[in-house]
Amino acid sequence: MKEKRPLNTFLFKNYLVISGLLAGVLLLALLITDFILDAVVFNGLKLEEINIEDIYAYPIETIDTDVLDTYGGWFEVLDENLQVIFVKGDKQDGIYQYTNQMLFQKMNLLENNENIIYHAYEVSGPNQSHYIFLWKQPLNLTNYSVKLLVTFIIVFTILLFTALYFYSLFSVRQIKRPLSNIIRGIKEMEKDNYKVRLNFNAEKEIAEIRDAFNKMAAKIEDSDTEKQRIEEAKKRMLLHLSHDLKTPITSIYGFSKLLYEENIKVDNQRKYLKYIHDKSVYLNELIHDLFELAHLDEKAVVLRKQAINVTDWLRQIMIEMYTDIEDKGMNLEINIPEEIIDLHVDAMKMKRVMTNILNNSIKHNDSGITIRVECKKDHDKVIIKISDNGAGIDEAIKDNLFDDFIMGHENTKDSSGLGLAISKKIVNLHNGSIILEEDEEKHTTFKITLPLYEENLKM
Repeated sequence: MKEKRPLNTFLFKNYLVISGLLAGVLLLALLITDFILDAVVFNGLKLEEINIEDIYAYPIETIDTDVLDTYGGWFEVLDENLQVIFVKGDKQDGIYQYTNQMLFQKMNLLENNENIIYHAYEVSGPNQSHYIFLWKQPLNLTNYSVKLLVTFIIVFTILLFTALYFYSLFSVRQIKRPLSNIIRGIKEMEKDNYKVRLNFNAEKEIAEIRDAFNKMAAKIEDSDTEKQRIEEAKKRMLLHLSHDLKTPITSIYGFSKLLYEENIKVDNQRKYLKYIHDKSVYLNELIHDLFELAHLDEKAVVLRKQAINVTDWLRQIMIEMYTDIEDKGMNLEINIPEEIIDLHVDAMKMKRVMTNILNNSIKHNDSGITIRVECKKDHDKVIIKISDNGAGIDEAIKDNLFDDFIMGHENTKDSSGLGLAISKKIVNLHNGSIILEEDEEKHTTFKITLPLYEENLKM
């Protein structure tokens, strides 16, 4: 996802935009206020559009008064001595004699302390004499100022709130949209939908919340999946355990009852006793495996680690297992280097891993197959491979091969189905890994990876 700017940059940009809006609204309010006052207070008076020749005429008694009817005020005509010689309209002051300085002051709004606006035009009198035509408009400056202020405040307020409203719709959407997504995601989580993920672009801080939510959802989903897997494993374990206990116990009970209640021939007695013995051995091994599996699940399990030369250790195991391999009519290939490769492991528990895998190859395959054991050093780890070219492993159980009570063949007898589960836990306790590799030639290959002695000592 595209990473956006930090939230403080977004807010700073908003402050700049709001400041720009404020300045724009202020300017627009002044223009609108000026237009309103011009249209209402001054009745739309535009001096540049007034032609004095259409108003002033000589003789002065014929001056047109239509402008006065529309805009108000009165006309005065001043002779060359700036004396009022003619008045048209309702004169509201007592000035009949002007001086140049006085007339200049009256024309200057800053120096004019009267509530009258002066409009002066130079006109011609008799014999081309220079007259001054005055149009005087009374104006209540107090009322004008109040109208100006009130109009400006109203216009400014309307424009400001309108601008802020529409901008807030735009800016809030940038925050509201991701927040709505987050809320929707939380509600989905409340419905136990842990697959939900947030996917939106947002400012840096909100994006961090999005990423944290997605990580949390992924962890919860993994935890929920693991919880379901454990529940399924428990159900499967109870189902298999009840079956694995019931079958041999039923056999032991039946044969022991026959021996106790019936007159059985000596040959049959030995046969029945062998059944009882074999089932008892199986039950003992099953219970032992269950205890070992439970023990390996404990966090406080202690490994009795010791330094060993893995090549010598592996050869010794193969010597011990060779008789079983030979008796089954199988072939054995060993590829173990002569070099010394040191490991720091619990030798007894790791031997259990090796014998579990080898016994599976012996037990679940027919004679004539080849079991191959190889070992090599790879940088900071040791790789041990045990493979056979026998029947292979059912596709249906490959994904769950290292779970509890998983058996490679339906017709397997006297097998607890716990061997590979125990093996994986032991390897994991050694910070290693065990996987099933796909190999068309060898069919079944278990790859065990363990860290070298030096790496183990650092832990």
